[in-house]
Amino acid sequence: MPRRSLPWRRLEAIVRWLLFTIVIAFATHKLISLWASGEFCRSTLDAGWPLWFGSAAAVYVAGWVPSAFVWHRLLRSHRVQIRFWETLRAFYCSQPGKYVPERHWPCSFGV
Repeated sequence: MPRRSLPWRRLEAIVRWLLFTIVIAFATHKLISLWASGEFCRSTLDAGWPLWFGSAAAVYVAGWVPSAFVWHRLLRSHRVQIRFWETLRAFYCSQPGKYVPERHWPCSFGV
């Protein structure tokens, strides 16, 4: 892939920072307006929230099973002898890695 010229890279950096600044500005504005109206700390949980939370967690976990199955089949196609439950456990344990920047992994796990 050819490298872009310096003006294009600068323009891309400017656009990224501009979008980042706009998002932060809107989030800050919303936070300040909620804080001023007193709705920031107000919580309205009904009696059925544990059921909804548990259902959502179950659906979330079940949604990853097909991806874990494909990962298991991929490993098996490369002659890795691993049981499905081990694959499933490793797959779920690896999912937070998508949300942790690469430079923080050694700090997070004491490596």
